[in-house]
Amino acid sequence: MKVARASQADMDAAMQLYQLLSAVDDGHFPPRNDDEDWPEFDEDCIDHLQSFLERALNCLNHPPSGLMRVLMAASCALDPANKLYDPAKSYIDFHPRIAIADDLLALLIECDEYLNINNLTSIGHGSILHRKMKDLTAKAQEET
Repeated sequence: MKVARASQADMDAAMQLYQLLSAVDDGHFPPRNDDEDWPEFDEDCIDHLQSFLERALNCLNHPPSGLMRVLMAASCALDPANKLYDPAKSYIDFHPRIAIADDLLALLIECDEYLNINNLTSIGHGSILHRKMKDLTAKAQEET
């Protein structure tokens, strides 16, 4: 699946929305400037409610569809069918298929170096490189 990449502005807006919601959930109302005090959020105060709505909608709409891009990108990346991250782990870690790519590349480089040095020699059945290729191929197939 292909989705639009979230920009830094999209990520910043999503983080601002989270910070706004988190502060209000804690009973505070974050000021617009860092120099101001954090007053208590008064849910009965129309000024607080209007300011909250204005700021939340600003995060949602500037940049337009920014929050959607952040959420869609995360959803796409975390979808087990895309095999980007390991679904068996409770934290973000590469899928075993991606992790094994470094081993496969190292083996290809080793094979290339061997063939560059030994251009008249073939890699025969059961050779060290042949065994390494078979072992790594089997490991890669287990991870798919």
